[in-house]
Amino acid sequence: MVGFIAERMLSLETITQDEPFILVDSNIDSVQTGAAGWYRDAIYPTKRFCEMDIAVLDEVQRNVVISEAFFSHDSVHTVPRVAEEMAKIGAILKDKQTCLAKYEKKARSRDSNTWRKVDDEQKSERRELFADLCWRFDKLARKAALVTYRPQDSAVFETLYSVALNVAALTHAKVDFGVRYGDPSRVENDIHADEELVATALYRTMVEREPCAIVSMDTDIIRITRWVHRYLGAIDPAIRVYCRMPSDTEYGMYIDTAQVPKKFHLPSADKRLIDLAQEALHKLPLEIAKPFL
Repeated sequence: MVGFIAERMLSLETITQDEPFILVDSNIDSVQTGAAGWYRDAIYPTKRFCEMDIAVLDEVQRNVVISEAFFSHDSVHTVPRVAEEMAKIGAILKDKQTCLAKYEKKARSRDSNTWRKVDDEQKSERRELFADLCWRFDKLARKAALVTYRPQDSAVFETLYSVALNVAALTHAKVDFGVRYGDPSRVENDIHADEELVATALYRTMVEREPCAIVSMDTDIIRITRWVHRYLGAIDPAIRVYCRMPSDTEYGMYIDTAQVPKKFHLPSADKRLIDLAQEALHKLPLEIAKPFL
């Protein structure tokens, strides 16, 4: 997190009031993706509902409710790969619920007296809370699918997406990804949703000439956007990136591409990235690329 200084701190509600178009990552609050974070540590190892940590279930449920409220705003959208991630979370949770229910059925048939006691003392509340969590995740994933934004000119978008991919790869921007999966070289886990978010924001500003915000808890988004900003220069209408650090209660605005980018040293990546950025710009229609050439 070193080197990231927010220009200002805002609540999600304030961001929706300030920004006309918002792209949302799958982890806008402390809800993490896939078999990682809270799922990996607190849900995956359990073999019975009564083993689940009710405090974790409560916290995740609260955060999903926050996400549901945020997605209800007309200005909030996401991208296909983020919607895919969210659907995957829902499927993983549903599979876990099914497995635990099968275990419960077998255990009850083996020893009904012992099972009834465990059920009465511990299991019912956790089972119901987990069922509600599964339902809310499924509802959230379906909402994300409905508000997914897809650029109209796919050829132009793919060019901008290649810029984001190259920047992420050559600057080793996927730090949070590496922490999440324990090994940044495990590229098979990466569906490049961060790069798609950044590329879609570029499309909105460079092609549609409309401002765009990205909201996430993933600092990889800050790195990728900052370095794209560095190599393309000022981008206006602006892309603004809001991110909430683990120690914060609100979201900081860390990137505003309408400002002249600050210079910073990137040894070994600079020349290659400059060449790739220029190469990509020359593939774009002149009216889009001209301000950056």
